[in-house]
Amino acid sequence: MPFLYQAIAGFIIVVVQVLVSKFLTHGGAMPDFVLIYVVVITLSRGQLAGESTGFGIGLLLDVLASGTLGANALAKGVTAFFIGYFYNEEQSKHRVRTWALLVFVMVGAVINNLIYYALFTQARAGFFDFVLEHGGLSVLYTTAMAVLPMIYFSRRPLY
Repeated sequence: MPFLYQAIAGFIIVVVQVLVSKFLTHGGAMPDFVLIYVVVITLSRGQLAGESTGFGIGLLLDVLASGTLGANALAKGVTAFFIGYFYNEEQSKHRVRTWALLVFVMVGAVINNLIYYALFTQARAGFFDFVLEHGGLSVLYTTAMAVLPMIYFSRRPLY
């Protein structure tokens, strides 16, 4: 039953990403709510759950956002793969409640943007131009938006 709730929440977050994030765009950067969800799932349920969630809702995001089919699925799946190495069952509830979530979201956003934008730019720009143009502001914006789930989980009981 938790997987059904996880799938429904993932679908709702993808719809929010497609419909609402256009209104939250600042300076060409959009927050990546789907990435935040994938990082939370990976830190709380493990690497395999994060990879399958990242790939599944990344593919759904590609279909609904009319993007390159598979680009978000690959980027989110690989991000969950790397973040999944830091999964620890004993500390999983604490990591989504503290500043550690922000660090993991920031690292995940960097990995996600490197993979996603590398598929589009194909090394036409230099590394620093790439970081300034595509990745830097959206990484900070996504990390700032990750404060909301951190506050939500910090107010819930630990049991």
